[in-house]
Amino acid sequence: MKQRILVLSVTVCAAGLLVIPVWPRFVGGAITAPYEDTLRDIARGEQANDAMLAETETAMRVAREWVDDGALSLAVGDIRFIGARRAKSAVEQRAALTDSIAELRNGLRRAPARPYAWLQLARAERARSRTICPCRCASPDGNTAWLCRESKSPSAPGLP
Repeated sequence: MKQRILVLSVTVCAAGLLVIPVWPRFVGGAITAPYEDTLRDIARGEQANDAMLAETETAMRVAREWVDDGALSLAVGDIRFIGARRAKSAVEQRAALTDSIAELRNGLRRAPARPYAWLQLARAERARSRTICPCRCASPDGNTAWLCRESKSPSAPGLP
């Protein structure tokens, strides 16, 4: 009987030691689990309402405090990118795109082997550059045929 109690107590102690390193990941997963369907719907291209997107973003940010392996930052960046598409003004859109780029870069710093995240980062940067300066700008004399310097690639011929 004493030997069984000793084995039981050693087993319980060993199990307790195994739980300690995985506890933050468990808590982070428990926080994000209710919102996995929303993330899956977004990935499939389905529409999610603004309230659900805000809840999902908040859950991802809270879970990121427990475990930050890059995936949660990438999810927040994707949600902010969707928020930028739904923005009502150019200022809101630019702010959401800036947040999205920062989150995507943060996530890619921790998890660089995610090709879809690199694509999202490129799309967000491209969208932000379009909000800075549209393809056509007005010159001082009112001519709108001039192209903006910021919207052209450095190797493209055109304005100096």
